[in-house]
Amino acid sequence: MPSFDGQLSLLVSPSCRLGSLTVTSSSGVDFMADVMVRARRRANELYGPKSVLYLVGDSHSGQLLPELTLLVGQQYHVIRVGASNGFLDTPDGGVPRHPEHPFYVAGVLKGLRLSAGEGDVMVIANFRGFGSPFSGQLELVTNPASQFRWLEHSVLLPRLRPKGTKLVLIGDHPALSREPATCMGHPEWCHQILVEEFAATDALQAAFAAKHRDVYSWSQLELWQGHKEDSLFIPGTHVVAYRDHFHLTREGVHYLQPFLCAFLHEVGILLT
Repeated sequence: MPSFDGQLSLLVSPSCRLGSLTVTSSSGVDFMADVMVRARRRANELYGPKSVLYLVGDSHSGQLLPELTLLVGQQYHVIRVGASNGFLDTPDGGVPRHPEHPFYVAGVLKGLRLSAGEGDVMVIANFRGFGSPFSGQLELVTNPASQFRWLEHSVLLPRLRPKGTKLVLIGDHPALSREPATCMGHPEWCHQILVEEFAATDALQAAFAAKHRDVYSWSQLELWQGHKEDSLFIPGTHVVAYRDHFHLTREGVHYLQPFLCAFLHEVGILLT
């Protein structure tokens, strides 16, 4: 087993940082589980006991962290335990490029078993990225429906439901056809891609949420549509929304905040 020695800085409220938490472990599974357990303990010691919102996933979840924390930080300790570089980026036929990814997935599940509780929330942003390496099966990469069967039988029913922990699935935003810097003088050169694929995943998320109690889904695709020649910008503005062809700028994420806030209020995750 590989050895993981790392530091993770965790944001736990709008005005406070948890600080640098060092975890040394003999396996990636224990590393991720230890981070989640110790982060919750540290947050409670520093700022008092609260429920925890675990933000998990790849860099698409990470870009939501500041705005999500501003929204819910008074009610929850927000702990992001993530990995970057996209779990679906597997050019060698389904084996993740980064060796920590399978351990990350199993570690998150172990961390939930050890630390999650009544009133907590698990938020997965970009489930297409998060779900694929958990079982190591190529089918999870090529068949989104299989991801949701895995989510039901490996995450929701055995780990979240007994704990009283809620699940929120946040759909992805469209990708951009080119790097935004190449379109600055010619915004018509950039257009949105992968919209149909992400819409299909969002539909599966919505059906999954409708099937299960305490599971909620949110799609942001409609917020980015209707401006085909100006896909580079936040709708109705000339403010650049993309920092590269797969990620949003801080302004792009900030544009989502009121819509995400309304959704979290509507489903009862955000109470104030």
